[in-house]
Amino acid sequence: MGAHPDLDESRRQIASADAVSMGWYLLPCGVFTLLVFVVTRKVSKGLQVVFFSLAILFFLLAAGGFDREHDPHTHWWLCRYILQRFRDLL
Repeated sequence: MGAHPDLDESRRQIASADAVSMGWYLLPCGVFTLLVFVVTRKVSKGLQVVFFSLAILFFLLAAGGFDREHDPHTHWWLCRYILQRFRDLL
């Protein structure tokens, strides 16, 4: 019993997203996470750290998607540097 033929055809038509599209997808995620960070200012410091670091991560990943001249994986050194600095603060 095989898969439905129409389903296989629709899977072939779906193309993977390019880097710029991923940048536009990740940018609103960063804005939303930044807004959640602002809301958590009155709750706890732990949630502030989590949402602020997620917002930075989303913005860095979006910036990597918009950078057409470089390989997207070249920006990971910056993410690693920032995460190490957060670990030093904690």
